[in-house]
This record gives sequence, C-alpha cells and structure tokens, in this order.
Amino acid sequence: MIRKSKTSSADTAAPPAAAAEGFRPGLWWALGDGVDCYYRISADGSGSVTQQEDGAVALLNWETEGDAVRFRYENENASASAEIHTDSADTLTLVFGQGHTEHWQYQGDKTIEQFRFISNAGLCTFAKMYLYRQTGHYVNGAQATADETDPQIIAIRLYDDMGDHTAASAWYYVNRFTGKGTDLLGDPVDLSALV
Repeated sequence: MIRKSKTSSADTAAPPAAAAEGFRPGLWWALGDGVDCYYRISADGSGSVTQQEDGAVALLNWETEGDAVRFRYENENASASAEIHTDSADTLTLVFGQGHTEHWQYQGDKTIEQFRFISNAGLCTFAKMYLYRQTGHYVNGAQATADETDPQIIAIRLYDDMGDHTAASAWYYVNRFTGKGTDLLGDPVDLSALV
C-alpha cells in the first residue's frame, strides 16, 4: 500500500505505479501481443486475471524482486516472469521472458466485482438479442474483436453461417464498459439494457 507523506504544496508528483516493494493495489487493464485482460492486484501478494474474451478468471499470486515480477497462476499450475517498466503513475509495460509485452493501465483501487466490463462473449450474445428485437431476425454467428485504434471499442460482426459461406447481417461498434455505440451506418446501438 502506498501511503502519502507530508510534503510541500510544490510536491505534486503522483506516486509511482510500481516500485521495488510491488504493484499499486487495484485493478489494471492489460493489452498487447494477443492479451486483453484485467489483473486484480492485492497488497498481500494475491490477485486474479480476468479475460476480456470470455470472462474466465485465473487466481494468481505475485511477488516482485527489483524491477521484475513473478506470477504464479493457481488454476493453471503455471508461472511467468516479466520485467516491469514504469511509464507513468497509471501505466506500466511488462516484458515477459517469452518475449511478449503487455501494456497495463490502472483502473482504480477496486476489485473485479466493483469494475464493470462486458466480455466479448457477452457482447456477442447481447448483440444477437438486440438485432432480433430490432429486426425479428436471429443470426447464428457473432464475432467480437477490439478496435485497433481504440481498444475500448469492440467491433461485433453478426452473421448467418450458411455452411459454405457467411452472410453478414450487421456490424456494431460498442464500448466494452458501457455496451453503447453505433452500427455500421452510425445509428445508435445500446446493448446495456440487455446486460
């Protein structure tokens, strides 16, 4: 836990996001090299990682040594180590031994239960329901991916799988945290009422 010390009014620097004694407790959003997940970091060395794709949760323990962190994933009986690079008070870059990189953004001192996001699988289900309510047509296929320019936006492709080809029915672009956005024509889409 980072504690504020008494400082002069001229000292307004934010506390570091990571230090030799560990990460700042709270929730971190991690992106990069095929990774899109949320890490819950607790001051006692425990935590979890929740996947954006399907909401799957893996419990973990972590420890730091200098500028490195080691994760032990309880559900998978696996471990991983990374170098920590502090980019700013609210952003980190973790470079893992296998060569992949994750960019972490601090979401606040909260638990995963206090943090609202909609998994890609959930967005696909809600988008199918939304299209059905709007048009009366139920599609049998949906695919969700993060937008390359704004990862808060999830692009959802709704389609019918015809066996030898697919027929697109709609495209929605919605915020992963609110479920609100637009369709391909720019008309509003609101999946939040279905959540």
